[in-house]
Amino acid sequence: MRFVRELMEENGFAKARPMQNILDDEGEGHEHIRALGNDNFIAAYIYSGRGFTMKPPFAGDTWWIDPASDVRSYFGKINTEMTHFSPPVKKIGHNDWVLLIKRVVN
Repeated sequence: MRFVRELMEENGFAKARPMQNILDDEGEGHEHIRALGNDNFIAAYIYSGRGFTMKPPFAGDTWWIDPASDVRSYFGKINTEMTHFSPPVKKIGHNDWVLLIKRVVN
């Protein structure tokens, strides 16, 4: 969880708020997704590694982040349309992921 803490600190967690309303389906139990953010970033955490759909409030660059190792994989640029995200599959251990969206500033 050290890496998740560092991720939140670098992106302004103190000013973050829940953003469950951007998710198409929050899921239940182990498949529940948590989304939070502010005007500059969104972080969505999924424990089970299942795909999910969301409508971000701003365009941004996205990364998949392994919360156990802090390995980051650039996913690409997204816009404000409903978008489906499918996390990578880990070879060992839990398949939990953080999706990070950072606002693109023109």
